[in-house]
This record gives sequence, structure tokens and C-alpha cells, in this order.
Amino acid sequence: MDNNNILIASRVAELRRISGKTSDEMASMLGMETELYLKCESGETDFTFAMLHKCADIFDIDINDLLTGEQPKLSRYSVLRKGEGAMLNRTEGFSYQLLATNFKGKFSEPFLVQAKF
Repeated sequence: MDNNNILIASRVAELRRISGKTSDEMASMLGMETELYLKCESGETDFTFAMLHKCADIFDIDINDLLTGEQPKLSRYSVLRKGEGAMLNRTEGFSYQLLATNFKGKFSEPFLVQAKF
């Protein structure tokens, strides 16, 4: 597992502790078994993007806070140079690059998804 995924897992774990939720409560809110949730939270298994999105909703934060550890600041436009987007490795054979990590109040989460054929 890469370091970025471990950092994301540690952010989820810390936010859960700060919010006062138990691992059983979080697992239930995410619709998964507690054992699997604990593996994700410890970094043994990756969270899916859908699970991370639900976590962001539960903690009432922007998903980029989980993915990058930084709050979005820009509100009008965001400039992203080639190769500068935050990379996620979630599914074998696919790479995901976040395209608007610093843009707050977005209605969707733009990604560049590349499939390796």
C-alpha cells in the first residue's frame, strides 16, 4: 500500500476519534462489517472512493480534506498544471487524478481517470 493511502486512512481514523464515534458506529454508517472498516482505517485495505465520500459527509468536511489533508481555498477558478493533481490508486489498472483539490464549493469532483490497456 502506498504512503498516500496510509495518510488517508490515518485522517479518517483521527476524524472518527475526534467526532467521538466508535469503529462499530462508523462501519454501520458506511454499510460495512466492522472488521473490514478496521482494516481500511489501519491502512491494510484501501477505502473505496464511495466510502471516502461517505466519510466526508459523516464528518461534514470536503472530501479533499480527507484526500489531501488541506482545505480548499479557491472559489472562482483553479489552475492545475499537467501532473500536479493529487493521485489516487484505487482500482487495479486505473489511475485517478483529482483536478480541483483547491476549489471550494464544487458541485462535483472532477477526476482524470486513466485505464491501462
